Amino acid sequence: MSRAVAHSLLALSLFLSIVPLVLPKPGLPASLKADEPAYLLAALSLAFDGDLRCETRDLLRAFDDFPYVTSHNLILASDDGWHTLTFGKPFLYSLAAAPFVALAGANGMTFFNMLLFVAMLWMGTDYLRRHNGSGEAALFCAGFLFLSNAFVYVFWLHPEVFLMAAGMACLYFGLEVAGREVERGAPWWRWPLDPRAAPAISAACLACAVYHKPMMAALGVPVLVHLGRARRLKDAAAWLASAVLVTALIAGTSWLLAGYPSAYLVDARAGFPIESPDRPPVEPERLAPVERQVLEERAAGWWWIFRLPDLHWGELRENVTYFVAGRHTGLVLYQPFAVIALGLFLLHGRRSVERWLILAALAAVALSFLLWIPFNWHGGGGFVGNRYFVVVYPAFLFLVTRLRPAWTILAGYAAGGLILGPLVLAPFGAIVPQGTLQAHARSRAFQLFPYELSLKEIPGHHGVVVRGLYVLGRKDQMRVIDDVIWTQGADRVELWLQSAVPLAELAFEVRSQAPENHVAIELEDARASLDLGGRPERVVLAPSRPTKVRSTYQPGSDERVYSYAYRMVVESRTGELPAWRGGPAHTFYLGAGLRYLGPAGDGEPDVPQSG
Repeated sequence: MSRAVAHSLLALSLFLSIVPLVLPKPGLPASLKADEPAYLLAALSLAFDGDLRCETRDLLRAFDDFPYVTSHNLILASDDGWHTLTFGKPFLYSLAAAPFVALAGANGMTFFNMLLFVAMLWMGTDYLRRHNGSGEAALFCAGFLFLSNAFVYVFWLHPEVFLMAAGMACLYFGLEVAGREVERGAPWWRWPLDPRAAPAISAACLACAVYHKPMMAALGVPVLVHLGRARRLKDAAAWLASAVLVTALIAGTSWLLAGYPSAYLVDARAGFPIESPDRPPVEPERLAPVERQVLEERAAGWWWIFRLPDLHWGELRENVTYFVAGRHTGLVLYQPFAVIALGLFLLHGRRSVERWLILAALAAVALSFLLWIPFNWHGGGGFVGNRYFVVVYPAFLFLVTRLRPAWTILAGYAAGGLILGPLVLAPFGAIVPQGTLQAHARSRAFQLFPYELSLKEIPGHHGVVVRGLYVLGRKDQMRVIDDVIWTQGADRVELWLQSAVPLAELAFEVRSQAPENHVAIELEDARASLDLGGRPERVVLAPSRPTKVRSTYQPGSDERVYSYAYRMVVESRTGELPAWRGGPAHTFYLGAGLRYLGPAGDGEPDVPQSG
């Protein structure tokens, strides 16, 4: 590596590593989200108590750094009827971060994540410079890592970056370092780069990832095949032995600390709010029989992975579309360099068996989520992009050999700026009305991509049933007041109307509080344009077809249920902030108000009198 590139990477690494240590607390982030409470409190408990038990002193630590909104989802586990509480997430990430957490609290965990992210930058650059100049290698690798949703997870107190780094290290040491010539007389501190140790390091890193996400074991197949094709059977045996030994060591350590090999295999697991630092989140003596039964039914572990998936092809096709190009989850949007890596692989490296196997491993990991947890394949209630799939994102880098043509690097940076700029520049979330981690998806670029109708809940959105019609929209753009659907003024608002039956015509009464307002409405291919004054007007929209016909299945049965979704866009030129009953101005800028009157084909509905 040239001195200029090495110095540039070192300066960037130094800057990035310092930033997490100076984040203000309480401050950034303001609260704990998703599964962060269990990982952070487990790290604090390991650092100061040497155990994984959840006690009131652990809860007090959460309030020290996050006194505003501490947690609504502390995952706990128990194998004795909730008398003994342990943290219900795999302990390994928390154990690895514990020394840093002991020194700097929650910022120490972010610092640990950033160290791992910087390590990926160096590993990726070192791998790419085997086929390219060091400057090109560093430039591509930096864009690959930073211009993606992977960078956002550095600031999460979550194991995503830990798993990314482990998977990348598996491929880096197994495919790149293991094939180098042994360097004679190398200093002792370079032993991790010794080709003789590389297979064992590769397997050990993958074992750490597999302990959290078993499907990541697919990344080991390209390494084993590579060692076998090179007839390095001793290295392959060392790889397998290291994988078994490290897995046994991790499981044994978990047994000593918590009494079980993995939190995913314990009798009962559930999420609880942290309401007070003086009381445990769950007290068995206060549990009613019904509550105890509910907690037992909510117990979840990795046993689901050993069952056959409930496969429905229509549902799978829909989810695959969203997986690739969904507005909140799509690979194309959140990992544009993955698309470029795939293109460069097809252009330059498609004859490599190992790289085809890397691509197959990526597909296998994606399908494991799509098939076994079709209701939660994107990462559940807390996600930016696809939180589950991001853990194998670095594997796309190893599809790349030659960075030719050179303009592909510029294309990646342009795509990153156009699509991901608001996300990368505000990794803690944008300051917007009805704030959400998905606020970046409100930009015009994201609106061009399909809305994920199959996802159970997307933060920042809500729905309401009006006369049998389910209306879904963004919280910052839609309010329902006295059965009137109000859209944000001076804005272009997207609504989704869903019905159990197809609708040939839909009747609405449209109104505005502003003295003069121009309102344009689109419902699939039906359009209406209104100049509203003080009186509402009746509009009938007749779309020729639904925007999307969805077929789902009742849980546990093969009965197919259809739903018909219609995309509506309401654009109003201006709005009004009225005062309600002499009180302060309403906090929502009222643009157009739509009262749904029912299907127009069901007879002439009664239109409320205006006035």
